[in-house]
Amino acid sequence: MGRPTNPDELAEHVTLSISEDDARQRWELHGPDGEVRKVELKPRVMGFDFPMLMALAEQGVGITLLPETVCAEAVRRGELEVVLPNWRLPQGIFHAVFASRRGLLPAVRVFIDFLAEKAPSLVESARLQCSDIKGGPCPDSISGRDGKGAKKADKGAGVPAQA
Repeated sequence: MGRPTNPDELAEHVTLSISEDDARQRWELHGPDGEVRKVELKPRVMGFDFPMLMALAEQGVGITLLPETVCAEAVRRGELEVVLPNWRLPQGIFHAVFASRRGLLPAVRVFIDFLAEKAPSLVESARLQCSDIKGGPCPDSISGRDGKGAKKADKGAGVPAQA
C-alpha cells in the first residue's frame, strides 16, 4: 500500500476517526492551491476522543485526522508524522458554552474575555512549522508564512497523521 500521496488514496489505508452517527466518514481536506477534497472513508476504529486516536496512531494502527493543537508535540518528538503535508483541515471553531438561568455571571464574562484574548496565541504556538514535518520544506500555505518569514493568514487547523 505504501504512504498515501493524495487524499483519494486514504480510502486504501486503515483510518481512525472521531465517531459520528454513520459508520462511514467524510474527511474534508484543503490543498495548497485552495482545492477542497471530500474523501469518504470507512474507519477501522471510531472513538470520541483525540488522545485515544492519537495513541492508536502512535502504535501504528492507522492514519487519523487530528487538530494540530493535539498532535504537534508528538510530531515534533517523532512519535507521529504528517502523512499529507500539503493538505489541511478547514478552519475550526472555538466554543465557550455556559449554563445560566440568570444571565451571564461577571466571572464567566471575565473567563470568556480571557479565552478570546489568549486562545489565538495558544493555538498558534501549537501549530506545526515546516521544520517539524518530515520530508523537507512544505508549501508556504501550510507553514503559515509567505516564503520570506512573514506570517500569512491561517490556512487550517489539523493534519492527517500516523506513526
